[in-house]
Amino acid sequence: MTRLILTLMLLGTVPALASTHFPLDPGAVWTLQGDVSDGTWTYVMGATQLWHGAFVSPRVEWHTSGAGGTTYWSEDEAGRILLHGLQYQTTAFGPFYFSPPAVYFDPAMQPGEAVTSTVNVYEVLQHGDLFHGEFTVQLNCLARGQVTTPLGEFTTITVNTDWPGSPAWPWCYGADGAVAYGWGAGPVRVASLDDSQVEWLLVALQGLDLTATPPALMASSLAAAPNPFNPATTLRFVLDAAGPARVEVFDVAGRRVATLCDEVLAAGPHALAWRPQDLASGLYLARLTTAAGTSTARVTLLE
Repeated sequence: MTRLILTLMLLGTVPALASTHFPLDPGAVWTLQGDVSDGTWTYVMGATQLWHGAFVSPRVEWHTSGAGGTTYWSEDEAGRILLHGLQYQTTAFGPFYFSPPAVYFDPAMQPGEAVTSTVNVYEVLQHGDLFHGEFTVQLNCLARGQVTTPLGEFTTITVNTDWPGSPAWPWCYGADGAVAYGWGAGPVRVASLDDSQVEWLLVALQGLDLTATPPALMASSLAAAPNPFNPATTLRFVLDAAGPARVEVFDVAGRRVATLCDEVLAAGPHALAWRPQDLASGLYLARLTTAAGTSTARVTLLE
């Protein structure tokens, strides 16, 4: 995934919700063509899922060279777009997730303004999650403007993302570089900072229904983040219907060490904090039981 600057085209004025210009709709497909023989990027948005403790929209990103991977996004109540992590498909690195996520777009930003996020970076490995450290992500608004295209006039917001003090890669998605997003017709173009001779042109944007309501969250498995953890972690799950739910934690010998919930819950997402007391470090199993069945998450308490 190349490092790119972010230029977004918004219909008319800045909307209240980012979904009008940064679609998280399942099935949305972008195709970007380099204006000099640099291949094509294709982005395909998948259905909402629970991923390392957060409900996210995955986006598969593939280049004609064979490079690619998946990035994971969400939108907060202020209409900001958050990046939760990424997973390379063509390297030996495991998935990287950020807890909390980083702000990668804010429709209210004005030129010269910056938004700073502090994220903990974890890499998922076979033996558990590796904590790489706490890093700062700075989103900078470079410009706002207007552009006229054959499909209408758009407001442009140009931003870039900086990871000061972080390695150049592998998890620093978009550092000093460019990606394309849009709803309907925009954006129309993105310029790469990696190669001043390359301009990325949006040649197709498909799969969007401007009249559709936002997709509902999908019922999904129990997940914990951060993991490993100390002193506390949050267990998240979603219920597709109201009903009794029980969340328990067991040690590896099968002994129950905590009951976090045992009651009737409303449909929708839920989050339960677990702050163990007087327990040894090591592996524990969290189990969600509902009328639909059970789901288990492995969690590791650090010393």
